[in-house]
Amino acid sequence: MTRALALLMLGACNAPPVFATADPPQHVTSGLIEGNVVAVGPARGDVTLFLFDAERLPPPYGFGQPLTFATVKASALFSGDGGSGPFTAPFAFSLVAPGSYFIAGLVDANADFIPFYSVTAGTNAGDVSGGSVDPLTLAPNVIALKDVATKVGVSLGQAVPVDRPVFQVPGGAPSATVGSMGAVVQLQTVGIDEDVIHEPRPVFLAQLADDGVSLAWPKVVVRKIDKDNPLLDENDLDKNGVPDDPTKPSVVLAAGFDPTPIILQLVDGMGMPKKTPTAVGELTLIVRSQALDATDPSAPKMLPSVPAGNYAITVIDPTGQTWRVPNELAPAIAPTAGLPAHDSQGFVLQVQ
Repeated sequence: MTRALALLMLGACNAPPVFATADPPQHVTSGLIEGNVVAVGPARGDVTLFLFDAERLPPPYGFGQPLTFATVKASALFSGDGGSGPFTAPFAFSLVAPGSYFIAGLVDANADFIPFYSVTAGTNAGDVSGGSVDPLTLAPNVIALKDVATKVGVSLGQAVPVDRPVFQVPGGAPSATVGSMGAVVQLQTVGIDEDVIHEPRPVFLAQLADDGVSLAWPKVVVRKIDKDNPLLDENDLDKNGVPDDPTKPSVVLAAGFDPTPIILQLVDGMGMPKKTPTAVGELTLIVRSQALDATDPSAPKMLPSVPAGNYAITVIDPTGQTWRVPNELAPAIAPTAGLPAHDSQGFVLQVQ
């Protein structure tokens, strides 16, 4: 009896065997994307870097949402002697699953970037933007993370010339109805420079397509929103750009801008489309009574009917700057968010 007890106690002192279980988190491989951010130019400020899935790139390349972000303090990047650089500092994204990625970033020269609200999570005039892009073409360079670590460079040197395309629908109506014949809605820029919102001189950057009869920029997305929270897109309540339920569509309405009222501003003396965008203050939005599934934005699929509900309007300038209505400045939301209320920022399109 005593011998058996002694053997049992001896066995208890030995380390138990360790092995992977069926718990999925124990089987997830993660790695590190690290490197140097390089900034050029006179602008100074903290840097924010955003990591994107390469299949869901951000504007102006696509409509993706960031997976995560990292920061680099201005004190770590910029020297105290002024000048235009280049200035370099290290950065890292940890616990990244193997895959293909893209990094976008900005120098917040205005010290007004707040990532928690759509109305403050963007660049405006004076900031500097960039990313893991080709230095000549500015095309995205895809980052392939295969296992443990990948080193990359991120370049920030594109001065942002304008504020974001903040807009309103003139007239003060809280909504407009998209009927069987669609809808025509005027969008007008409106400056907002109050509290933490600093967009005093917004513009639409308009440019004709090569065909000379349609607009290449800005682009517009009219997307169905959640019935309980107008800040969220239906079927994407976690805001990651991926449908929550892959069996349900990501509903958008067929829409585009009519260049006719502004076309004379967009052509040169020979009547040819200008090679660079032109700042304009008003656009005519044409919304059709036609719905599509934009789960794959590159290949939207026609839906048999137009789902009833509310829809948000998002305008995208060629700089990658965006503005969405409704947003956190809507009177029903602003007090809870601690932001100034603006009636025009609660506008929705309705399908009944």
